[in-house]
Amino acid sequence: IFDWLSAQLFARLTGPRSSSISAALAGTSGTMKFFTAFILVPFLLFANVDARENPVTRVVTMLKDLETKLEEEADAEKDLHDKYQCWGTTTVTEKKAAVARAQERISSLEAYVSDVTSGKLSFTDD
Repeated sequence: IFDWLSAQLFARLTGPRSSSISAALAGTSGTMKFFTAFILVPFLLFANVDARENPVTRVVTMLKDLETKLEEEADAEKDLHDKYQCWGTTTVTEKKAAVARAQERISSLEAYVSDVTSGKLSFTDD
């Protein structure tokens, strides 16, 4: 197990030269195995982060993700604005039509009242 862990660690650190390193570690002492087991194994376990990812790369990735998120939110807000604008246009059109109908009704009721007051229409007690 120790030889395998050492070979895995050195393979990650050095690349394709791991076979020569594992051959070199075949006759290692107990101290080297102890060092490998308790010092290098945690490094091997937690070194899964891509070595090429540096702080600048992380910032660039974060900015790209932020740009994508902002574009999605902008599309959602544009859709919401379009729906609101359509609702507003429809509502204004309906209200204008309702006001026109009400004005027409007012005109007809004023004509009716003027006919009643002038005596053109008479009511019976029946």
